[in-house]
Amino acid sequence: MEAIRDLMWRDVGLFRERASLHRAVATVEGMWREVEAHIAAGGALDAEGWRAANLVTVARLIARAAERREESRGAHYRDDYPQRDDIHWKRRLTDVR
Repeated sequence: MEAIRDLMWRDVGLFRERASLHRAVATVEGMWREVEAHIAAGGALDAEGWRAANLVTVARLIARAAERREESRGAHYRDDYPQRDDIHWKRRLTDVR
C-alpha cells in the first residue's frame, strides 16, 4: 500500500503533467491486472488484501481521470494545461469497467 501512496504522491500529486500521469496510469493498470488475475484464479483476499485492492481501484480512477482532463481546475493542476477550460471540460468524467 505504501507503493501506491508513493506513486500517487509523486506522479499524481499537486503538480501534474502528461508524462507523470501516463506513468502512474501504466503502473496502476499493472497493479489492477494483478488483482483481477488473483481473483479470477480463485484466490481469496483477506481484509488487508481487500484494502489494497480498494486502494488500487481508487488510484486507478483518479489517475485515469487526471490524465484525461486536459485543463487545470480547483485542486487538479496540470503544468502542461495551466488554464481552466469551461468550454471543453466543465463536466463530470465517468469511467466504466
